[in-house]
Amino acid sequence: MFRYSFILFHIGLALNLAWENLLQGLYSTIIEPMRRMGYLLCGIGDALMVLFAWFIVLLITHSRKSRPAFNARQYLWLLAASAAVAYTAEKTALALDWWKYNDRMPIIPVLEVGVSPFLQIALTPGIAVWLSNLIYRKSFFTNHNKNQQL
Repeated sequence: MFRYSFILFHIGLALNLAWENLLQGLYSTIIEPMRRMGYLLCGIGDALMVLFAWFIVLLITHSRKSRPAFNARQYLWLLAASAAVAYTAEKTALALDWWKYNDRMPIIPVLEVGVSPFLQIALTPGIAVWLSNLIYRKSFFTNHNKNQQL
């Protein structure tokens, strides 16, 4: 499970760092440690949320595999878990004044959170799991394990 989690974390980190840096213009303020580190702290937190959403799905679907072959049902669970994590994380960050939106940030009316951060955390876990599955299947990790079993 550690090997797959390692890949998933780093894919999640890369996706979220790209998203954070591309859309930083939608925020009017962000706490200085996050800005100073090039949004690395945000990316690490987002990558941890990717892992958290993935673990939720493993628990919900009672999967005992470290890297489940995700089917449509599991991806829907991942989307639902990710959306719940996204909403909770964004409301918490806003309440703690970690950042504020500027006028260019579209807001989801019912949820009262920004579209960009909500979609980021709702969608990147699914993309990260898909990419991680591709990489894991073709990686040193799986080939190394097969060679050890011979």
